[in-house]
Amino acid sequence: MATYSMQILLSNGQTINAYFGSSQAVGTYLPVDLSGPASANSPQDFEVASRASIVDVVTDQTAGMVEFISKGQPTGRFLNTDARYASSITNRRPPVVTFVPGRRYRLKMVVAGAT
Repeated sequence: MATYSMQILLSNGQTINAYFGSSQAVGTYLPVDLSGPASANSPQDFEVASRASIVDVVTDQTAGMVEFISKGQPTGRFLNTDARYASSITNRRPPVVTFVPGRRYRLKMVVAGAT
């Protein structure tokens, strides 16, 4: 089974790299890394260095949806992880999400992705 990745570019210059395992189940948290490509062994939470908004998203995942979780609580902010964010697409519109320093965030799988 395939694995997928996603890069979420932030206005402060940071990039959230996420990893979709071959059998990433709904209700689980994606492994993420702020310093390079994420892997199955990456941590599941992250903090931003300074206040930042999403400016772009690129993924090779072709289906699914994640929710942004803040301090363990749902935010009501979602990101479709599908073909509209492929690198070949121009004018990708990222979701309106702002992160603040000092909070721990997670990406929760809420709709199954491609397998």
